[in-house]
Amino acid sequence: MIRLMKAEDAEQAAKLHAAELPGFLPELGTDFLKQFYLNFLKIPKILAFVSEEKGRLNGFISGIEEVKDLTRKTLAADPGPFVLSLLPPIILNPSRIIKLLKLLAYPGFSEHGPELLSLAVEGKFQRQGIGSRLFKRLVKEFRERKIKQFRVSVYDKLPANVFYEKMGCRMTDAFYFLGERMNYYRKEQNNHKLKLILLSYDSLYANPVFSPLLNQEEFEIAALVDSDCILYGKSRGESLKFLFKRHGWKYFLFKGLDQLLYILTGFLAISESRFSKSVKKKGIPVIKIKDINSPGNVRLLRLMKPDLLISYFNQILKKDVLSVPVLGSINIHPGFLPQYRGVASSFWAMKNNHPYGGVTLHYMKEKLDEGDIISKAKISIKPGISLHEHNYLCTLCGGELLVQVLNKIARGEKIPVERQKEGLYYSWPGPEDVNVFLKKGFSLIHLQDLKLYFE
Repeated sequence: MIRLMKAEDAEQAAKLHAAELPGFLPELGTDFLKQFYLNFLKIPKILAFVSEEKGRLNGFISGIEEVKDLTRKTLAADPGPFVLSLLPPIILNPSRIIKLLKLLAYPGFSEHGPELLSLAVEGKFQRQGIGSRLFKRLVKEFRERKIKQFRVSVYDKLPANVFYEKMGCRMTDAFYFLGERMNYYRKEQNNHKLKLILLSYDSLYANPVFSPLLNQEEFEIAALVDSDCILYGKSRGESLKFLFKRHGWKYFLFKGLDQLLYILTGFLAISESRFSKSVKKKGIPVIKIKDINSPGNVRLLRLMKPDLLISYFNQILKKDVLSVPVLGSINIHPGFLPQYRGVASSFWAMKNNHPYGGVTLHYMKEKLDEGDIISKAKISIKPGISLHEHNYLCTLCGGELLVQVLNKIARGEKIPVERQKEGLYYSWPGPEDVNVFLKKGFSLIHLQDLKLYFE
């Protein structure tokens, strides 16, 4: 959970600062750092947020609207305790007073403007996205305060330089301070958010594809288009009859059980994190559609003026729909292209004794699964894994790739693509295909797969 920093967080923030951030301030000890943050929180127009888990801080970020004279502002907020906290470390090591005087002359504090001051994440929680979420929360706060850009200074030797570049910051200058090179980065606010229309059908596999998009500041979800059919162009009765005849009773029972479990577990409070429910809570329009290609629905999509259509969908998009978005349409295909085009890709990869299945993000063309590949990943077929779990892992990875790709597009980065070569197109598995699949020792679903409905 990310929330505003409070005075009672100062002690934990001080310990995090001392453990994770470089520079001179940690030399002055955690007692001084605690008082520093207590004073800092009293300064007008500051920004400070913490990441908390089970009552314990695992990260924090701080910034200020006007960095000029920050040292004087911090001291003036509560001078008595601040000076007293400085005395012990200076008495223990008088040479520190020289560094302290140099710190007061830090060039950044003589310039006007907003600045990100510090960002720290506890070591064992690093590389889990906490730093990114804290950064985005600060960006959002700056944006809400009508601040169009801010800067951050980073020691040249630190890996944080790579982090800030990934977060869309641009290096603008460098200087030396206390014998160390520091880099200035500038983050410019882009008031235009990437406008998305999501095309989905409410199912277990759609949840991990789209849920990560809800907490992204760079995107605006204009609407969720929810497919109101089982098979495109067929009634529900016709669809069920076709699938039973096509698959046979074993695969049909597997798919029916999946949908039944999804519906039943959807009534439980524990499944409140499901994408379809979260969308409604955020006030995002949900549009039920049987035929996305109808003239009325095409007009509706055009009125929303999306930058991108994002598809994990069970309807075929025709030319008029594909022409709606400014930047194109992206499909999340739960298979490794171009080897596994079509449907039930994980089933065919397992049946073919392939060591992996996968997921592919590609731009959409009228011909299915043949657009340029944007990103893809292999998902190993491990011994004992069920088809159901493998399908889920593919879509889970697809959601992660989707966030990465959309963030790059939002930052204006050029997205390299891979032209598809010749591949195979697979259709629905028939009863004999399912029997061969099962005789090879594979399972359609396991009892332990029930956990997937509660993630």
